Amino acid sequence: MRIHFLFLTTATLLAGCASPYAKIPVGMDAIPTSTAGNYTTPPLEGYRVGPLDELRVTVFREPELSADNLVVDGAGMISMPLIGAIPAHGRTVTEIASEIQERLNDRYLKNARVTVSVSKATNYVVTVGGEVKLPGTYQIPGRVTLAQALAIGGGITPSARRADVILFRKVDNTDYVARFDLRDIYAARSPDPELKPGDMVIVGTSAAQNVYRDVLAVLPGLAGIFVALSQ
Repeated sequence: MRIHFLFLTTATLLAGCASPYAKIPVGMDAIPTSTAGNYTTPPLEGYRVGPLDELRVTVFREPELSADNLVVDGAGMISMPLIGAIPAHGRTVTEIASEIQERLNDRYLKNARVTVSVSKATNYVVTVGGEVKLPGTYQIPGRVTLAQALAIGGGITPSARRADVILFRKVDNTDYVARFDLRDIYAARSPDPELKPGDMVIVGTSAAQNVYRDVLAVLPGLAGIFVALSQ
């Protein structure tokens, strides 16, 4: 009976070792360079503005008060004609527009209408999920690589499958996917790719390791038999 159980467990572990992501192409060669020269910018609903972002401020029927490329300075401020410095860091475009509109209406205009949009997002958003300790969507100040993004997500879990880190990216309105092996990146055998705005990184799970851990809890004396299967 014990041998039969061992056989079934071994078969389960071997089945778990087969990657469900095997058909996904490996490396950045699977993702083309944008023909337009840049990557599709993700939706910016809820985006919080940061230093070096560029904003477009439009005051309806007041072109001299409008600006196309207003850069957020290192202190997180923008400067507007008549009303001076406006705090922008950590705020949404709706919040910034509301303050500009309120200040203009207080002293200079009647019923001013103001819209603010992000013309260039330096502080972009990436999503990290799957077998990471802190999955979520993160606003990134500047450049970040795949390995750095996983660290921001708290690192991988014990059941993570290091050979199956999947990157989803939209280029010229087309979705692409590529697979990376963290072991090769950490050993400098493969480059650590730089992420782009809107990227999603998903770390796969190792069913074999989960079963292996459960089996050892029941039959700790068989640890040596399963060592090779847990790699």
